[in-house]
Amino acid sequence: MTAASPFQETYTVPCAAKRLGHTALLSEDICRLKYVSGARADALERMGVQTVLDVLSCAPRRYLDFSHAYAVEQAPLGQVCTVVGTVDRVSNRPTSQRGLTVTEVSLVDHTGVLLLAFFRQPWLSKQLVPGDRLAVIGTIEFSYGFKRMASPHFEKIDQTCGVGTILPVHGTREGLSCAWMRRIVATALDTVGQTCDPLPARLRARRGLMSASRAARALHFPRLMGEIQLARRRFAYEELLELQLALRLRNDDNLLGLTPYAHRCGTHVEAMREALPFALSDEQQQAVQEILDDMQDGAHVMNRLLLG
Repeated sequence: MTAASPFQETYTVPCAAKRLGHTALLSEDICRLKYVSGARADALERMGVQTVLDVLSCAPRRYLDFSHAYAVEQAPLGQVCTVVGTVDRVSNRPTSQRGLTVTEVSLVDHTGVLLLAFFRQPWLSKQLVPGDRLAVIGTIEFSYGFKRMASPHFEKIDQTCGVGTILPVHGTREGLSCAWMRRIVATALDTVGQTCDPLPARLRARRGLMSASRAARALHFPRLMGEIQLARRRFAYEELLELQLALRLRNDDNLLGLTPYAHRCGTHVEAMREALPFALSDEQQQAVQEILDDMQDGAHVMNRLLLG
């Protein structure tokens, strides 16, 4: 018996008709999704998000990895790490530098206190209140008897998010918080389910690629940090393949209506080789032979670009 891969897809594969129906949902207006209305719908429109597919195309900007979150006491000095705690106190303090205000936040957990400093962001004293649960990412320093973080990335989280969770942080606009964006993306994934994959299963197996549905879920809500790169690799491969196919179709279209001619390559070619003051490399000989083969092919118009 072999161990299952952590990236193995375990969901049930729906029938082709259901997959077609799910795929059609990608072009639906975002307003059909739960939570999308009013200010949130306006914010998504300003982001250029109009369809369900657009929602799923909004990849997270970063991730909060709670699977490696530290307690305050164990957080290593001089390293970038994630700490989860509860806001105990928030205050604005002027500094000796004119016009510069520092917002100080005391973050506590069961092991100690972490002091956070945010510069030129006095509005945070209204956004963060005692009792808020925060995940902060930054470099841990130690001074005046306390561990500290200066200008860390932070995210408000609810009580259901704990150790072992990887939390995505999506880009947002005014009127749409990160928490609401996560809910909307999760709703879109649940609504769409498993769709038809533009890449054949045989190609995915040969290249070691995730299915489109699995990659979408892994990109937005990964179970392991390693899944994120696998999902990005899948979508990058698909994008490059589509680009290559589009270029090939455009080139083929430009050659429509042209009559190919077969050329006879004889002694003059050999005379030209012998006249060269240097020997061709293996790659050069291969390029010459491919060009000659194309010139002698009367079935297709040659379309080549020689570089080097």
